[in-house]
Amino acid sequence: MAIGALLLAALAVLAVILLGTGTLALSPAQILGALTGSGDGDVASKVINRVRLPRVLTAMAVGASLGMAGAVFQSLSRNALGSPDVIGFTTGAATGALVQIILVETDPIRTAAAAVASGMLTAIVVLLLARRGAVVGGYRLILVGIGVGATLAGINTMLMVVGDIDRTMSAQVWLAGSLNGRNWGHVWTALVGFCLFAPPVLMLSRRLGVMEMGEDMARQLGVGVSRSRFWLVLASVGLTSVATATTGPIAFIALAAPQIARKLTGSSDVPLVSGALTGAVLLLVADLIGQSAPFALYMPIGLTTGLLGGVYLLLVLTQRRNA
Repeated sequence: MAIGALLLAALAVLAVILLGTGTLALSPAQILGALTGSGDGDVASKVINRVRLPRVLTAMAVGASLGMAGAVFQSLSRNALGSPDVIGFTTGAATGALVQIILVETDPIRTAAAAVASGMLTAIVVLLLARRGAVVGGYRLILVGIGVGATLAGINTMLMVVGDIDRTMSAQVWLAGSLNGRNWGHVWTALVGFCLFAPPVLMLSRRLGVMEMGEDMARQLGVGVSRSRFWLVLASVGLTSVATATTGPIAFIALAAPQIARKLTGSSDVPLVSGALTGAVLLLVADLIGQSAPFALYMPIGLTTGLLGGVYLLLVLTQRRNA
């Protein structure tokens, strides 16, 4: 509870900082006036309500979705590398979104629906290919996911080559992962996706915790392992897909948030809620770093998280080698 309160406080502080950060610097008093409506009609209110608030809320919802999804996949695979961007589910969601953007039209709702459908199909294919008898092994799931993700990455590249130049450029910007230009349509898409797919994950959290002890033990305790895994994967892929459709592919968050949350809480439970809060905090921090880059270099959020993720992986691997 204490860690959760601290993470919520960190979210509030980061949100205020980001709402005041930009070409037009705003004070906390101006931010409060814009949010309460007392400054309605002035430039600060328009900047906050039309540009910065949607951006911050989108980042929170997307970070929370990725953090929770990462916690589920790492628990199911019993591997710290078992995040949706490593396994290939993020790439699968990106394939559906690219088809929508390049071959049809760009629209937040339809792009999200295409990403969810493609992500779900990818998840089903990976689960079927990773299945050996009645068991889906953790390492096998990761290896199959990497292979499927590599295949889909090739398909994504092909879509970029054959598509119309204008739509391809739009897709290229989307693939970089960005919070720029987020509006209230993106906010509602991300929030609805989180509210739709997070409850099934939380309902199955106790079964997920039992499954961490091993599938044989879980079956002896009366847990339907295959059925529970199936619904957990689909719900988590839903979280990942909507997040990906809203901002483009974002690395590192799903990988690092659950691990950081475990260290903060010191609990052996699956860090679903704390992982979601940590993911939201990490994405806001990454956005702040991207906006504060020197030489007026505004880095896309996907690039920022990718750089942070590389450093994080190097630190983890170095610590394990020295242990």
